Amino acid sequence: MPVSHRKILLRMLTNLKLIYVNNRDFARAVRVMDRSLEVAPDQWSELRDRGLVLLQNGEPGKALRDLKRYIEFAPPTDDEQPVRQAIAAAQRLIAQNN
Repeated sequence: MPVSHRKILLRMLTNLKLIYVNNRDFARAVRVMDRSLEVAPDQWSELRDRGLVLLQNGEPGKALRDLKRYIEFAPPTDDEQPVRQAIAAAQRLIAQNN
């Protein structure tokens, strides 16, 4: 079966994301995830991943935005509890910085 250009692009972006995350280059990983979400805004797992990477990159405000949006709009999954824990961690970091 032929694969669409969109799917090829998303696969390439996913590979880049994994390389950057594995190398702890979170800023580049976030930029790649931004592009993935531009191509496929309904990729809820990508929104969750971007939130988690933003948290690792020291950007709790942006992480909180993505993670809350994921909880609000994504279909129910079994990862809700870890995401809620990440939300709590982001809120703690924001409170510490104020």
